[in-house]
Amino acid sequence: MFWLCATIGALMPLLPIYLAEVGLAASDFAMIVAVQAATAMAIGQVIGYLADTRMRRTRLLLWMMLFGSLTMALFPLLPPTRPAMILGMVVIALFVSQRIMIFNALLLDSRRGEELYGKIRLVGSISFALTAIGVGILADMPVFGAAIMWPVLVAIDLFFAISLIRTRDEPPKRRTSPGEASIGFLEAQKILLSNRLLVRFLFFVFLVQFAATPGHLLQVNLMRELGASAKIATGALALAAFVEVIVFYYGAQIIRRFHLMLLFLLVPLALAVRWSLVAFAPGVGVVLASNLLHVVTFGLLYLCSIIFLNREVPRRLKSSGQTMFGLVFAHLAMLLGNLWASVSLYWFTKGPMQLTEQQALQLNFGIGAGVAVLAAVSAIPMAREYHRRHGPGPLTRAAGLLRLPFRV
Repeated sequence: MFWLCATIGALMPLLPIYLAEVGLAASDFAMIVAVQAATAMAIGQVIGYLADTRMRRTRLLLWMMLFGSLTMALFPLLPPTRPAMILGMVVIALFVSQRIMIFNALLLDSRRGEELYGKIRLVGSISFALTAIGVGILADMPVFGAAIMWPVLVAIDLFFAISLIRTRDEPPKRRTSPGEASIGFLEAQKILLSNRLLVRFLFFVFLVQFAATPGHLLQVNLMRELGASAKIATGALALAAFVEVIVFYYGAQIIRRFHLMLLFLLVPLALAVRWSLVAFAPGVGVVLASNLLHVVTFGLLYLCSIIFLNREVPRRLKSSGQTMFGLVFAHLAMLLGNLWASVSLYWFTKGPMQLTEQQALQLNFGIGAGVAVLAAVSAIPMAREYHRRHGPGPLTRAAGLLRLPFRV
């Protein structure tokens, strides 16, 4: 988990810095990330199905890491044009996009998977923060630049590949009983999407992540517009990763003490507050302080979602369930969110509004806050469906005691 998240921790802040160095604008960056998300969507469920039915998860991850290292090593050799950068991100997406989701399914196979998951993911948050800080420090040094950081990223990727070599896991069980045929790819997707609760959950997480994605990626650009150095801008991402440590360390206790649906409702409300602060009171200090809410907005949502899927998805389709969540949470939302950010930034700055880059970025954060409120509303029908299956939740019980007509 350390090396896996270190790759992402270096890649996320490195990309906007590198693309700015080669002369591309924030709208170009958003478009490139959107294309990367589209590629990940196209292959995500295929990878999950392979992990469930055809190939050992560790072996699949190993091949993804080795080819991913090769493509990242070649990325800085591409000409600094938008088509070339898009092509490079498409190839990187093929080998980076689904790693964490397959790794999650592998971890949750253990007997104490849910109990230990938060603490294992905590290690990933620490590595993400450390590598994000490292990118910011080296990118600000005159001897180094974003291009010099690519070999470091490749080295991190190779270290994770080496760590997988000695890891063992069981091969996928293609049959659950004598004479039972292997499940087909389309049948697997039909089983997952026939679950009404799962569909409502996916719609909810899509709205939350759609609201969050442009903000996470564009806050580096906003902080640079506010006068922050690359060190400070990437340090904001590192701060967000560090506060995740709290929720991941106490993850099992939090989920035992509080109801999952209450936690899901808390996430979009906190996100709306976070982006409202950035939109209406911009400043380097405000952005840094708002990142403290990342413990709720991402850390809590991600932890609760992984646990929710582990409980609600059929055992034979654990990897497919996790990759479907990744498809919606990380890739569909990222695709549409970044397409929206790219188009809106261009329209706000070049269209009739003629806003500055900073004003356009602030307006995007304000829109994100509005979508987060809509996500909170969408949590209500999901909670109702959940309680039909598992019994009334704490809000319904409290309303019953007070004789209020309230069922959530």
